[in-house]
Amino acid sequence: MQEIEIENITETTEIKTQNKQLVIPVWERYLMTVLEASEYYHIGENKLRSVIDTHPDAEFLIMNGNRYLIKKKKFEEYLECATLL
Repeated sequence: MQEIEIENITETTEIKTQNKQLVIPVWERYLMTVLEASEYYHIGENKLRSVIDTHPDAEFLIMNGNRYLIKKKKFEEYLECATLL
């Protein structure tokens, strides 16, 4: 079996056929993990988890198994309206 690796399909997207994994930059993602959102929005991970605990039924959250995922655009709308600090 021949191993194929395709790089630089676009400047920011890379496909690795060996792992069948599409790597999408965090700023183009629909969903982010708490850690990714923490780094992207420069909000502490504990603060984000506190917001999740306070708003478990919010539109910007999706529960995937035992982990929360954050909808990027909905969370940005929430941040514009909310005062977190």
